Amino acid sequence: NKTVRQGKTFASYSLVVFQKRKTTARTRSEEKKTETIASPSAQQQQESKMQRGDSAMKDLIAELQAMGVPYTVDRFISAGSYGAVCAGLVITTQKPVAIKRVYSTVSDGRQVNILSDAFLAKRVLREVKLLCHFNHPNILGLKDVLLLDTIPQQPQPPAGEAAQQPTKKPKLYLVTELMRTDLAQVISDQRMSITPEHVRYFMYHTLLGLKALHDAGVVHRDLHPGNILLSAENDVKICDFNLAREDIA
Repeated sequence: NKTVRQGKTFASYSLVVFQKRKTTARTRSEEKKTETIASPSAQQQQESKMQRGDSAMKDLIAELQAMGVPYTVDRFISAGSYGAVCAGLVITTQKPVAIKRVYSTVSDGRQVNILSDAFLAKRVLREVKLLCHFNHPNILGLKDVLLLDTIPQQPQPPAGEAAQQPTKKPKLYLVTELMRTDLAQVISDQRMSITPEHVRYFMYHTLLGLKALHDAGVVHRDLHPGNILLSAENDVKICDFNLAREDIA
């Protein structure tokens, strides 16, 4: 009888576990379907990214031509919260460069001109100062800084109303070394086989760049694989100093 009771207990326990697993699997399946319906497909995201990239490239080409600077735009690379980055060339030497267009961002749910906002402009200024200060093989170097101070056209006011004072919409362009990719893309690329030797190499050069920053009393505060750039010659460089601060500890 004891054996029968144990057998029944085990059977009922197994049934409960099976029902729980079945319910969990059904819940996960429903959640996955909901996420699939709610979130845009990878193809839609890629198309949206390409459209933003094409628009940023066209704007950058027109603005560089208007300034008459010796740079041309080749292709779109990426876009972030502080602007878009395109690959280009120095017209006179045909050397490749990266051109970062710093213009507008979304802050508190509204579109803001970065250089017209004191807080955001201070971050950009900090990055420019740090890029100019360091001349280290493992820190991204700044080659040129361009400023386009534009005044957008205002619509004609109705009769009897005074015209509003136009607001300036300055744009800043940072010309840096052109890097091929970043460490985040290398890590996520399934075609890449990262060996322990690769890990040691990336870590060594990243730590060299960090040592140079810390020796100068600078804390990066936003170091992650996406901010570690790699060149075609396997150079490793730290970039993006918007959040960097002076180490006062």
